[in-house]
Amino acid sequence: MNRLPYMSVLALLLLSVLTGADTPDAAVSKVRDGIQQFRNSEFSEAEKSFSEASEIAPENATILFDEACAALAAKDNDQARELFSKAALAEHSTVSVKVHYNLGCLEADAAREKLGDDPAGATGDVREESIQLMLTAVRHYRDTLALDEQHTDARHNLELIRLYIKHIQSQWEERDKQKDREEKGLLQFLKMIADRETQLRTTTKSVVDEPDSVQKRQAVRETVAAQRTLQEEIEPLKQKIDEELQASQPAAGGPHPGSPAQPGSLVQPGVAAQSPPPDDQMEQTRSLLHQLTDEVGRNMLTAAEALDSNDSAAAIVAETEALMLLHQLYMALAPYPDILQRAVERQQALLGEDADVAEAREAAANEPEEQAATVSAEGAVEQNDGADPDDKATGDDTDDTSSDAPLAAPDFEDLGEGQSRITDFSRMLALKAEAELPQVQQQLEELRQSAPPEPAEVEDEEKLSEEGAAVEAQQHQLQQQLKQVEGLAKSMELAVQLAPEVEQHSQAAVDRFSQRQLAVSEQQETHRILKQIAEPLVDQDQQNQDDQNQDDGDQDQQQNEDGDQGEQNQEQQESEQQEKDEQQPDSEQQDAQSKQDKAESILRQARERERQHKDLQKQLRAILGQRIKVDRDW
Repeated sequence: MNRLPYMSVLALLLLSVLTGADTPDAAVSKVRDGIQQFRNSEFSEAEKSFSEASEIAPENATILFDEACAALAAKDNDQARELFSKAALAEHSTVSVKVHYNLGCLEADAAREKLGDDPAGATGDVREESIQLMLTAVRHYRDTLALDEQHTDARHNLELIRLYIKHIQSQWEERDKQKDREEKGLLQFLKMIADRETQLRTTTKSVVDEPDSVQKRQAVRETVAAQRTLQEEIEPLKQKIDEELQASQPAAGGPHPGSPAQPGSLVQPGVAAQSPPPDDQMEQTRSLLHQLTDEVGRNMLTAAEALDSNDSAAAIVAETEALMLLHQLYMALAPYPDILQRAVERQQALLGEDADVAEAREAAANEPEEQAATVSAEGAVEQNDGADPDDKATGDDTDDTSSDAPLAAPDFEDLGEGQSRITDFSRMLALKAEAELPQVQQQLEELRQSAPPEPAEVEDEEKLSEEGAAVEAQQHQLQQQLKQVEGLAKSMELAVQLAPEVEQHSQAAVDRFSQRQLAVSEQQETHRILKQIAEPLVDQDQQNQDDQNQDDGDQDQQQNEDGDQGEQNQEQQESEQQEKDEQQPDSEQQDAQSKQDKAESILRQARERERQHKDLQKQLRAILGQRIKVDRDW
């Protein structure tokens, strides 16, 4: 960026200071000293001289500006910003122009420093703060042009920053897209696409009934661009699906070794592998998933084209269809625990959104009237006497205890759509649990029959202690794995039994929403049963964290004990070794060497036991991480 040279500024402003009729001679002298010091690159001294001149002539904005320039040259940006801001309040137009221009340069430089040597690699708060600094610079350059339309440097810098903001934001967007593609698992990536599509549909709905305006046209353009950008993630999604399908098959030439399932995997931990699905069946599955994914992309493009044609209603239809297909993809790809967790969370969210209206409905139910009350879409209380539920009740139908402010009208369409997702989840829970439960139970029996080997009988107490510690660790690992698989089996048993009941209550809520009635009791019952099904599942993340905390605590305690004991043992060993070296003959030295060889042999044996312990843990994880063939009906 072109910056106004500080020397030129000071030389010009010195003339106005010297010719100012109201400027005391002492102030002029201090300004001369400051300019000379500035020319000698003695910026701190120059700032001090200008400050003293400003104290003599506090109303002189030119001296205040000179002091700000010296502070900026001395790298005291905060002080310079404060002084420039004070000088900007002056009525001196020439000073105000230069103040706003230099403030723009100051904020632009601060943004450059914030971004560092790799602007494209900036993340989080650095991005937001740097953009805000650049926008502040833009405002100052605009203020400069408002005072001086011919200020070419301000106009140049203004356009340069505006172009740079678009450039760096596009780089950040591209880098974020690439990062998501590389780091997110299949389910995480799929959820990210669904969340963004939901946001776009919300934006589209918000502008449907808005009158034409610059703001509306801008929102539509941004939504169209975002929709087309999101459609570019369809091919990466298909690639992730292919990778997961390929990873779910055992390697050729032998059984699958098994490994713990990762977040976003097609299978859950604790399920063993049977024979792999035939190649034609796998290809059929792949083809179906690709068709669904391609259809999502086509609906995204349809929505973008409809918005381009100012047909918001058609855009909403296409966006809704895309979301429904993404929901179907998730149900087909997600393992049982993920679907159950998603169902619980979404039902809780739906209840939370309707909390205020639910309270009003409960209050209305306690009215002295004999007839039951319901809450209308407009948030008022109506008598359930067979009247049209869409009719608005008058204020006379409520008592004085009701709230004066009308309740926000619930969006029955959105509530019904969200609840229908819960109905789908409950149906899928029953299907997956029924198909996979036999294999989970089989693996549970195999785990129960597995047991770590008993410690070998050894004479050495230290060796015995090591052997016991290894077995204890194996037993702990086995117990944790058993808890996880037992919880999964119990949850699946409950799903087979209770999921139809969940589906029944959830569908009843959907039906009530279609009649523009609230369904709080049905939603609450749905949520209660879902939580009951999920309760046996072991929180693996929390379990791992607890184990890690316990291991860290034991390790710290052991290190402290070993450190204290080690220092004592080392001092004792050094003293004993010194006495032996002074007294023992050559034969005794040979005996010492023999003992050292024996100690090394014991150490090698301990290392071998450690290796065997790790191999056993791998075998346990393999049992729990194997996959099964599941006949899918979806």
